[in-house]
Parts: sequence; structure tokens; C-alpha cells
Amino acid sequence: MKLGRWVALAFAFGIALATLGGGEHYLVDLVAAFPFSLAVWSLCMGDVPLHHPRRMLPFAGSCAVLLVWIACIRLAPQLFWISPVIPWGASIAIVAGTLVTLSNCWPVPKQRPRLRAAVPDYAVPAASGLHEGLKVRH
Repeated sequence: MKLGRWVALAFAFGIALATLGGGEHYLVDLVAAFPFSLAVWSLCMGDVPLHHPRRMLPFAGSCAVLLVWIACIRLAPQLFWISPVIPWGASIAIVAGTLVTLSNCWPVPKQRPRLRAAVPDYAVPAASGLHEGLKVRH
């Protein structure tokens, strides 16, 4: 991984620790942040049109997952008390599903093509040291 990605990963991990350590949020809030972030990202990515399935399917799917997650926590919390496997499994499935969807929808190219700067003709001297269009009078 490049240095910038390691820094971003460390920053995200620090934010997660600060969010949990501050006592204002719970782990379920961070789980809900994954599909929410995917929904926002799919709306903001401008490489494909908004109506394209590559953008709308992740948006619709992440919104649906987020709404189901919130509904389960709000309306049926007893579902999570049946077994500890249920909340942990759902949390892992949501986070992993979001990350897999993100990696499948927006693959990062291994090497970006380098663009050559356009240099105007008058900026490049000819072999004689002067551009052909310039005449020197003696």
C-alpha cells in the first residue's frame, strides 16, 4: 500500500477509537456508518452518470441495508438478544458487504496513465536554435 493509504487507514482507525472512547456513540453507530458512507460516495462519484447501474445499485442497496439496520435496532432489539452471533454476524456482514461492493464498483487502477503536457510549437526551439517562423535580419 502507498503511504497515503496507510495514513488514511490510521486516521480512520483513530476516528473510530475516538468515537467509541468518547462515549457518545456505540459500535452499532459505526456499523451504520459503512452503508451510509457508501450511499454518499455513490452519489458523489462523478466518473459515471447518476442513472448508471454502477452508481444506482450501490446507492439503493446501501440505503436499504441502512434502513433495515436502523429498523432492526429501533423496532426489534430483542432480535439481537437471542444470541451474540446475530449482532456480530450482521455487523460483519454489513461492513464486509460494503467494502466488497466498494471494491467491485470502483476498482482503483494499478497505474494511471501519465499525461504529457501540451507544449506549444513556439516554446520548442528548432534544431538551428531558432524557430522556423522567426526570421533574424542582419
